[in-house]
Amino acid sequence: MSLARSDLPAARAPATRVLLVDEHRLVLEGLRLLIGTTPDLFVVGEARTPDDAIAAARREQPDIVVLDIDRDDRSGLDLLPGLRISAPLAKVIVLTGSPDAEVRRDALKRGARGLVLKRHASTVLLQAISRVRDGELWFERRLVAQAFDELVGAGQPHHS
Repeated sequence: MSLARSDLPAARAPATRVLLVDEHRLVLEGLRLLIGTTPDLFVVGEARTPDDAIAAARREQPDIVVLDIDRDDRSGLDLLPGLRISAPLAKVIVLTGSPDAEVRRDALKRGARGLVLKRHASTVLLQAISRVRDGELWFERRLVAQAFDELVGAGQPHHS
């Protein structure tokens, strides 16, 4: 008896490997629990310090890094270049409590593929991970509109 192609079990795509970086243990635990609710996501590591984050990225080679940039000691944005060198195929999604346009620009310049504001529901982060994994950028529409307005405004002639 031969099986038709439709009778074979569907091949499952491998789970997306996620590295979590935050200096607060409680936040890491919450993110791990949240990501654990999604069958196609798998937490491969957690890091609380910059050195641990770089080492985990090098060791685990994650698909996605969720990086909280609101650190007590310095900006987590400083970690982006080292993460990109340690895990060149990883896509970084920045978590922040600040909607500051300068933070957004700096995150983009340093290679972030997404930015999620902490005030949003957890489903937004899960959606961002999915979209960034699939090759898209994820920035809140309002933030994208502001960045676009800044770019367009910068190119407009000034009238005196």
